[in-house]
Amino acid sequence: TCLRKHLLAQTQACANTSMACANRSLRKHNTAQTQPCANTTLRKHKHAQSQHSCANTSMGKHKHAQTQPCANTTLRKHNPAQTQACENTSMRKHKHAQTQACANTSMGKHKHAQTQPCANTTLRKHNPAQTQESCANKILCKHNPAQTQPCANTTLRKHDPTQTQACANTTLRKHKLGQTQ
Repeated sequence: TCLRKHLLAQTQACANTSMACANRSLRKHNTAQTQPCANTTLRKHKHAQSQHSCANTSMGKHKHAQTQPCANTTLRKHNPAQTQACENTSMRKHKHAQTQACANTSMGKHKHAQTQPCANTTLRKHNPAQTQESCANKILCKHNPAQTQPCANTTLRKHDPTQTQACANTTLRKHKLGQTQ
């Protein structure tokens, strides 16, 4: 697990559990930290962090608490609180609360609350709240309002208002009004 530059609280109860920590490197942390983990690297974090039953975890430049019962997770440059019960997740530059119980998820530059119990999902540059349940192989780019998608193999780019999609193999690009599919 790799967590970098997050600014809120983070707690990680991840897979590949080892209660006796070994080969751990903690550098430049300023606040209390609890880690019963193995092969964990924490660098430049400034707030409290709790990591229970984790292995092979890397956290760099995070500043707030975060809760992650995940494995093989990458979080970079997110500011508010985030909860992730995922595997193989990549999150970069998100600024609002996000809940992800997913696997193989990539999120870049999203700014509002998002809930994703999905798999193989890519969300980039979306601003408002978004809820995605039971999805797989999904790409969402540059959407602004709230969106609910229990879909699979869906691509949404540059849509502005609310959209609900319970679909499969759908591509939506540059739409600006409400759409239900």
